[in-house]
Amino acid sequence: MFRILKISVPMLLWGLNCAFSAYSQNTEATVDSLAQTAESKHAFYVSLGTGSNMLYMGSTLNEQSSYLSAQGIYSYNKELMVAASVYHLPGVNPSIAFYDMSVGYSKIINKTFDGSLYLSGYFTADELQATYFSNFWYLTLSGGIDWNILYSQLVYSKILDNEGYYLQLINSHYFATNDFLKGNAFIDFNPAANLVMGNQYSVETASSNTGSGTGNGETEPVYSSSFGLLDIEISIATGFNIKNFTFEVEPLYYIPLYDNPDYSSSPEMALFINAYWKIGR
Repeated sequence: MFRILKISVPMLLWGLNCAFSAYSQNTEATVDSLAQTAESKHAFYVSLGTGSNMLYMGSTLNEQSSYLSAQGIYSYNKELMVAASVYHLPGVNPSIAFYDMSVGYSKIINKTFDGSLYLSGYFTADELQATYFSNFWYLTLSGGIDWNILYSQLVYSKILDNEGYYLQLINSHYFATNDFLKGNAFIDFNPAANLVMGNQYSVETASSNTGSGTGNGETEPVYSSSFGLLDIEISIATGFNIKNFTFEVEPLYYIPLYDNPDYSSSPEMALFINAYWKIGR
């Protein structure tokens, strides 16, 4: 039996992301780790998932529609991880709308502190970039503190070739039941609250005269940005674990804190479902 390392979605929470949080809040009785087994320093995992929305730093990447995903993860010595994912949007062509690749390093410094650094690339099919988003690279640096009763993580994220950046303050508490089914299964929980900060964009209209005198002018959009609170995300991931398999359900309540001109500013529920298999021993 393996026990999944509870990892924060840098996300975003972006359900499609593979995050590399060291996550020091664990005990021998509750967490082994997604990244290591007692038999080998090498581990490989595959996962299938679905979600009701791709939430990403205060916005949605897929026009608030559902998605299907598949992912492969390789880890070495509980510290180095490499992952690749593909995503399908029902009713949208081509069949693979998005894909991403990530590499990261995480380190548990001691029982209190941990840190991680990772680089991810997100890519969209050429014919869909005008509708969804263009390709970009994403750098994330995080530090965590285990207060025993609470695990706090500060996450700095930046889209490369972009002036803006994001900060997340994530507080969570992982806990699990005792083993059952002859020691082969357990259920774990990871309630979390995520405060997301970043650039707030606004659009105003301004008139510009195209000729002399007081003739009719044309209105043009004027874009501005300032750093502030984007949203609050409250979630509880619940996983059923048996031997090399984990089935996880995570409802998330998303509360926007400013009026995004491009997306809905109403609170909403999102649901993420994922299944993980560990390959080999």
